[in-house]
Amino acid sequence: MLVVVGFTIIISLAIFSSGRPFSNRLFAITSGSMRPKIPMGSLVMVEPQNTYKVGDVIAFRDEKRIVTHRLVSVNSRGEAKTKGDANNEADRQIIKSDQIIGQVVFSMPRLGRLLMLLKTKVGVILLVVLPGAVLIWQEVIQLIDYFKISNS
Repeated sequence: MLVVVGFTIIISLAIFSSGRPFSNRLFAITSGSMRPKIPMGSLVMVEPQNTYKVGDVIAFRDEKRIVTHRLVSVNSRGEAKTKGDANNEADRQIIKSDQIIGQVVFSMPRLGRLLMLLKTKVGVILLVVLPGAVLIWQEVIQLIDYFKISNS
C-alpha cells in the first residue's frame, strides 16, 4: 500500500511540479549508460526546456526508443551530440531539436523498476488489481458489520 501511495505522489509531482501542468514525463532507465549518476532501474522526471546547453542530461527519441544521455555538443542549427556518462565515446547519431523530449530534472534510483513492472501483466495485477481488491474486500467486510449491527 505504501508503494502505491509513494508512486501516486511521484506521479502528482510529475504532473504539477512545473509551471505547465502535464508537460513533464516519467521514464525508467533501462541501461547502465548513465552510471553512476543515474543507475539502471532509476525513475527520471523529464521537463521540456526552451533551450538546452552542453552538460544537460536530456531524454530524446531515437529510432525505436527513448534514450537518456548527456549533451556534449550543440551546433548553431540546434543539432546535438550526446554521450552516456558510462560510455567511452559520444553517440554516433545527431539529435535534432524535435527529437528532444526534455531535460532530466530529477532521478530516483530503483523506482523506475516499478514503472517497468507496471508495463507487464504481472505488474498490473500486483500493483493495481491486488491492492484494489484488498480495498474492496475491506469495504465489503465493513458493510457486512454495519448491517449486522443495524439488524440487531
